Amino acid sequence: MNFGIPNPTGRKRELGLNYVNAQMKGNDYSWSFTTIHRMLSNQVYIGDLVQSRYKVMSHKIHKTVRLPEEKWIISENAHEPIIDVETFERVQELLKRNTRTPQSQPEVYMLAGFIKCADCKRAMNKKHISSGNKKYFYYVCNTYKKRGKDICTKHSIRTDNLEKAILDSIQVQINLALEFDELLDTINKSVYRSLENNNLQMQLDKQYNEQERIIRLKKSAYEDWKAGDLSKKEYFEFKKRYDKQNEDCEQYIKNLQEEKEKYKEAITFENSWLVTFKKNRNITELSREVIIELIDVIYVHEGGKITIKFKYADEYERILNYIEENQNAIESNKFVVNM
Repeated sequence: MNFGIPNPTGRKRELGLNYVNAQMKGNDYSWSFTTIHRMLSNQVYIGDLVQSRYKVMSHKIHKTVRLPEEKWIISENAHEPIIDVETFERVQELLKRNTRTPQSQPEVYMLAGFIKCADCKRAMNKKHISSGNKKYFYYVCNTYKKRGKDICTKHSIRTDNLEKAILDSIQVQINLALEFDELLDTINKSVYRSLENNNLQMQLDKQYNEQERIIRLKKSAYEDWKAGDLSKKEYFEFKKRYDKQNEDCEQYIKNLQEEKEKYKEAITFENSWLVTFKKNRNITELSREVIIELIDVIYVHEGGKITIKFKYADEYERILNYIEENQNAIESNKFVVNM
């Protein structure tokens, strides 16, 4: 691979260093796959220090073995990073996908590594057929292709139909994100939420006062016992009653505080699902960058139907639950507008 930038060996020779690489042929300073892969997967570029990746098995013959990742010693944020963690993690995800590309194809197909059979969960194989002067591409289950119909079925789908279905599904998600964005704005500005929050605070204040009253009664009972106005048995009966009342009061206060926190935690534009899909609102065609950013995996069913597992599913569920919990705020806003 030649990027117009010399590899480490070439750079050392440019600097006049007498460096010899036994594997280098002549003045070929192309980058090897191994070197690039090692760079792409090296955590040092995100600021981490990784140690104990290898263990010496024999000091006599200097034999070493690579240790599993769970035994590595990693010091996070040990130095200044040169790339962000999100980009690094996205690269690691892509490295795990099967993206083998024929030499005749100049670049990776945008869906490579994302298409799987919905039944056997194995990768789909891209094929083509010619009709006249036209060439049509389609996907077929790799398990079916290699092992036959007794193991899995064909699950065939044309790439143009597949790409259209994916684009349509993405646009549905984008429209949903825009709709949710408006609902969140309505909820977060709702008069109902403000009134509800004020009501919770009033209930909290009432419980705080009640707790203080219980503490005063308990203290008074203790003083009466010491003064001889109450027997020991009577005092401990009062104390048990006040302790139970205070315990109930504390639990009620805790519940009210948790409820109040829900009203404080308004979902904003920082939600990953919302930000990512809104950012792609003007999409009119697919690209590998869009696929990488929005989709985790695409399952193809027998008959040509597809199921798309989008990224940020947890964030989507969080927004959905938030909206469902605040339906009263949405309805109250409609009432105010209609009036």
